[in-house]
Amino acid sequence: MMKVIKLKIKEPIAFSSRRIKSYYFSSADYLPAQTIRGAIIASKGDYSLLDSYYTSPAYPVVGEKPSVPSHAFSPAKSRKCKKYEEEKGILERLKKEGEKLLKEYPYPVEAKPKVGDLIYLTSEDEKRNYYEKVEVPSIITQHVAISKKTGSNEGGMLYAYEYKLLDKVWFLASDDLKLKDLKIGKGRNRGFGSAEVESVKEIDLEEPKDGDVVYCLSQCLPSFEKKFFDYDFIIGKTELYLGWFTRSFDGKIITGQKPVIKVMSPGSLVRLNKIYDLDYLKPAGLNFMIKVSDLGELIKKVM
Repeated sequence: MMKVIKLKIKEPIAFSSRRIKSYYFSSADYLPAQTIRGAIIASKGDYSLLDSYYTSPAYPVVGEKPSVPSHAFSPAKSRKCKKYEEEKGILERLKKEGEKLLKEYPYPVEAKPKVGDLIYLTSEDEKRNYYEKVEVPSIITQHVAISKKTGSNEGGMLYAYEYKLLDKVWFLASDDLKLKDLKIGKGRNRGFGSAEVESVKEIDLEEPKDGDVVYCLSQCLPSFEKKFFDYDFIIGKTELYLGWFTRSFDGKIITGQKPVIKVMSPGSLVRLNKIYDLDYLKPAGLNFMIKVSDLGELIKKVM
């Protein structure tokens, strides 16, 4: 059993920043697992949790409807369209028909398969689920570095951050740790990133087994000096994982930069041959693999 935690975001949040000269902009519309996990552990103040506590990425909630990353069989209706649709039970069908389904699947003429776009459920009928793409607004704020010598602004050190205007987010976690409030992301000392826990509930997700087709709710990684799973096929795309390693050792906090790793993007689909250890990398925000028949089923479970 895991917990579904929903947060109410009370202030703009800066996270997942990439830098171009003096401009830091957010490269995602969701909170990375490392960000939300670090904020929770820091708020709890118990760094013994660093090696065991884990969360998935935190995705936006739109009008009480949780969003999820799209997969190859929940295509946009056209290249620039914000409407998406999905055949009910498509992931069960993929398990039966295998990779050939990708070549033979009757996509509508204008449909554009996309992986990793954030979408939320708007309606459904007997055969299909219908979705819309999430759009998260943002603001840009200017900041200036303060000189340690003079106590005033440092010349040539003007910089800007992009802050996302999220309303609510949801994520999976190993525990809620009984927290009520926390601070997330950059600019916490400047009044940004406050959030409060709105709700917590237990969710019973079926454990993936050998031979299953699973959906990557987070970035996924088959091996890294250790094998976590073997696969028959992957339908998705890759991206780079870059974070910071934080561990406790003899009562001290040790930090350092993690290596850059090529991983599968959220929304990728994997046919598992053999599972070795899917939990090992969850504290790093990796390998949250979900067995569901379609995205509509997952959304209804976490609502």
